[in-house]
Amino acid sequence: MRPFHPLAIGQSRPDRASSPSRRCLAAVLLLPLAVVLDSCRPASTAASSQPGLALRLQADAPVDAAAAGGPQVEPHLAVDPWDPSRLVAAFMSVSEGPWEVRVHRSVDGGRTWRRSPLPLRGDTYRSFDPWLAWAPDGSALYLVVVEVSRDGVWRLPVFRSADGGGSWSRWGEVPGRTLDRPVLLATAGEIFVLASEAAGGAPVVVARAGGDGGFVVRGRYTPPHALFILAAAAPVGEGVIVFTVTDRSSLQDLRPRPLLAVRYDDATGRFGAAQQLGEALFVGAPALAVDDAPDSTHRGRLYSVWTDREDGGGGALRLAVSDDRGATWSDAATVLPSAPGDGLRTVPLAAVDARGRLGVAWRQHAADLFTGCSHLHLAVSLDGGGAFPLHRRLTGDASCPDHPDNRLDLEGIPFLRRWPGGGDYAGIEGASGRFHLAFPHGAGGGYRIRSMAVAVGEP
Repeated sequence: MRPFHPLAIGQSRPDRASSPSRRCLAAVLLLPLAVVLDSCRPASTAASSQPGLALRLQADAPVDAAAAGGPQVEPHLAVDPWDPSRLVAAFMSVSEGPWEVRVHRSVDGGRTWRRSPLPLRGDTYRSFDPWLAWAPDGSALYLVVVEVSRDGVWRLPVFRSADGGGSWSRWGEVPGRTLDRPVLLATAGEIFVLASEAAGGAPVVVARAGGDGGFVVRGRYTPPHALFILAAAAPVGEGVIVFTVTDRSSLQDLRPRPLLAVRYDDATGRFGAAQQLGEALFVGAPALAVDDAPDSTHRGRLYSVWTDREDGGGGALRLAVSDDRGATWSDAATVLPSAPGDGLRTVPLAAVDARGRLGVAWRQHAADLFTGCSHLHLAVSLDGGGAFPLHRRLTGDASCPDHPDNRLDLEGIPFLRRWPGGGDYAGIEGASGRFHLAFPHGAGGGYRIRSMAVAVGEP
C-alpha cells in the first residue's frame, strides 16, 4: 500500500464510446489535499458549502408507480452515453415464494418511467440480481439470474434492446450453474460478465461475449475460502479488469472482514495476486468506479469504496485509489467521518461523472441497523477523492424498514436481517454533469424503488 496523493495522474485507459456531452468537458477544480472536510455536514436536506457549486435535485420519482407486489430491492441502472436523457433501471420484487425482476426505461432523464416486458420463460420460478449496461453498438444490455421450475439451478441469460430499453430479446447466456452476484461490463471493444459460483469453493468466473452473444468462460479465480463473494468489478484497460471480493458473513456479527482486490488480464488469462484494501462490513457490497472522463485531471484513476466500523461503533466509509490500473493501491482514507449517534452506513455506491467528479452515496442508518430508519446521502469530490466538500442528504422522508410489507421469511432468513439496507447493492451512474441514482426507500410502507437525478452546479 502507498500514500494517496490526489495530484498523482495514473496511466490512462483507451477511450470508451463517447457522446457529444463527453467530448467538451470543463477542467476538474483542484483543491488542497484533505482526507475529509466535515464542516459541510447538513442539518437537513440543504446542500453544501462549496462556493459557487451545490448539489441540486433535478428529478425524484418512483420507478414503478404501480408499486404492486412485495418489497422492491437491489436496483441497478444505466444511462445511455449518447443520449443522457435515456435510462434503463431494473430491480427485484421479492416475496416468500417467487421473485420477479422488473425492467423500466425513462426517456426524460429519470423524471418518469415505463415498464418494459421481458421475454422470460413461462415456467420461471424466480429471477434476481439484475445488471444493466450500454453496449458499444448503442444497444442496451441486461442480465439476470434465473431459476426455472424450482430446479435449484441458477442460469444467467443476457438480453439486448436496440430501442433504449423499450423491448428486449434474448441475446446469449453465460455458461455455468448456480452463478450469483453477476456484474456486466461493456467497454469500447469487449463485453464481460463476472459472477460468483455458489458451489465449488465460490470461484469468481470471468466470461467474455462473442459477436453473436455467445459467452465463453475465460478464467476462474478461487478466493481464500467459500464465504468470499464477488463485490464489484471495473474495466481499466483493453481486456484488463479489476474486481474485489469480500467475506459476506459479516452481517451475522457486524465484524469487518478482509476486502481483496484482484486484477485480471484477458490477453494472458492470468489473475494477479490479491491485495487487501482494508476491512469491510458486508452490509452492502463494496463499490468500484473508474474515471474515464477524457479531460479529467485524474483520468484512469480507480476508486474502491466500502463500509467499515469506527472505534466508537458507528459506520465509516473508506476509500482507496489506484493510479496504475489496480497494480498498486493507496492506503485507505475516510470519507466524511460520522458524527456521534450516526449509526451504520450501508450500501456504498460510487460513480464518476463526465467531468471527472467522484460521487459517493450511502444509506445512513439510525442506531439499530435492522429496524432503525435511514436516509440516503450523496457526497462529491472535485479533486479525485482528496476531499468531499459537496454533501447532501437526498431524502426528506426517512426510510423505516420495519413495516408489515417487509416482514417476510426468505427460506428461513428474515427479510429485514438479510437486506437491512434494501439489498446488497443499488444503482448510481454519473453522466453529463449529474449523478443518477436508483435505490429502495420505505417511507410509510414496504421498500419501493425511487430514482433521483442530482446535478453539480450553481446553487
